[in-house]
Amino acid sequence: MPSGSLSATVVVFYLPQQILDPSFMATDRIPRILSLVGLALIETGTAFKLNHLMGAETVFNVGAVVLIIGLLLWAIALLRAKR
Repeated sequence: MPSGSLSATVVVFYLPQQILDPSFMATDRIPRILSLVGLALIETGTAFKLNHLMGAETVFNVGAVVLIIGLLLWAIALLRAKR
């Protein structure tokens, strides 16, 4: 199995159910951390690509997925806080 699909499998099937629990989403800490980690991975993937290093696409794609998950969780937390 290619490493890209392995990381996608980990994100989809092994994402802890605690993160999706409404009481857990009361804090904005986890979404912010995920967003920052995603941005860092995107930056790393871009640097790898510019230097023609192996794994650049995988690192960039994992960073994009983590960033999207973090931003979605952050948006959910903001919507719940406004209620």
